[in-house]
Amino acid sequence: MTPASTPKRWRREEEVLAHDLTLSAAPLIAAYIRLSRTAASVEAFATLQRRIAGSAIEMRESDRQDKRELKRLKAERSVHNQRTRCPSPEMNQMVADVDLRLRANRRRFLALRQVQDGIFWRLLQFDRQLISTYGLGQQVGYPSETFEVEYAAAEEEWGEGRLAVFCDLSSCIRTGDLLVFDPGDRSITVVEIGTTRSPRKTRQRQRVQARIAFLNEGRSTKLTDAPVVAVGKRPPLQTHLADLARLLTRAETEFAAGERIADHLYLEVVDARARGRDQLTEGELDEIAARIERSRSAAWPNEVNYEFDSSERLRRDHTTSTTTTAPFSIFPLDDETCAALCLGHVSYRTVLSPRVVRERLERRGWTVQWPSDERGMWIDVLARRDADIVTKVSSNISAAEQLAGELVTLEAFEQMIAAQVTHARALPPDRLRVPWAWSAEEEVWLRRERGSDERPTVNARPTADGA
Repeated sequence: MTPASTPKRWRREEEVLAHDLTLSAAPLIAAYIRLSRTAASVEAFATLQRRIAGSAIEMRESDRQDKRELKRLKAERSVHNQRTRCPSPEMNQMVADVDLRLRANRRRFLALRQVQDGIFWRLLQFDRQLISTYGLGQQVGYPSETFEVEYAAAEEEWGEGRLAVFCDLSSCIRTGDLLVFDPGDRSITVVEIGTTRSPRKTRQRQRVQARIAFLNEGRSTKLTDAPVVAVGKRPPLQTHLADLARLLTRAETEFAAGERIADHLYLEVVDARARGRDQLTEGELDEIAARIERSRSAAWPNEVNYEFDSSERLRRDHTTSTTTTAPFSIFPLDDETCAALCLGHVSYRTVLSPRVVRERLERRGWTVQWPSDERGMWIDVLARRDADIVTKVSSNISAAEQLAGELVTLEAFEQMIAAQVTHARALPPDRLRVPWAWSAEEEVWLRRERGSDERPTVNARPTADGA
């Protein structure tokens, strides 16, 4: 959220950022990110999982207590207003205070989930095909009543020398209750906890088996409404994250900094931790907002552009995250800055020119079909197969998430579409979904990390337990 955003929404965001719960969470999240980057043994990961689980349970209980308190206060306020016909400013303020505490608690829980997402990304070796397949399904919220049972099952796995990682504490992994990594045979097992034989549990087990079958066989007619095949060529990931780091350095003292970093992309960053931020007057903040707005508007005047805001992503990810988008906890930045991104104390906003992207892709001879609603910019590409047949690639790559969110270069994005088109042309011309994944991701995300190559990894044949 930038100071140039909607004033009311900016003020609500400022309230969350300044709340004691959010501020006190920053060093905790940074410590968890640091441990997730350096853990190199089952015991180290297990210790971190215990700590993350303990924090999640504390946040769950805080949420429940505040919801009960909010319900009680609203009932009392309603009775008071009916009796006196006069609103009570004191009661309104108490309701607002509890509501703010709920929002701040949600924010720190979301940051915790970003840490867990980062752990899965590292353990799964940044393989987006694995992550996206395990990410199919409905996202959960705070830990459920059965989480303590999952915790006990995890303890058993840790005691046997296997690394169990909690799926319900992640936004990107939605298959099973635990993913269990075995350093001995370098395998991964999906574990479902529960003994009930209800129709719902049966459907869950069937979905788990379908995902595992796809990962092992490379094709499925059960995962989506169209047949899906395994990833083909994986172009190397290339990004503008170095520009993000450079502008963040400026924002440490200037509060906000922005510039056009590519033909198709404008980037600005805001660091609420900046020295002297608390001393900025309303007029000075307005001037910063005006300066950024002038620079942004000059990038592609008189065009309809797409805007991405990392703070908006935080609010969206609370209920509906995009599993194939890298979590902020693995960005190649220092631990404290990654934690600040997860909490919103540091944010960035990009302005993307769809026109430039379209023109670049159409130079390859492709017909680019844009959705009527461009919020995610999920595009289809038509490429001629021969004189009579046209290959249609229904890309599951969100141009918005990749180009504007992860700051993937337009050159790399073009190579990815080309890889999908080539893969689709080599397949029977039926209605197919062609997945995607990058290679050399570790060169991007591990740039600032120092860990051991001995951390648990997986092989190509996942299995299921209790499914």
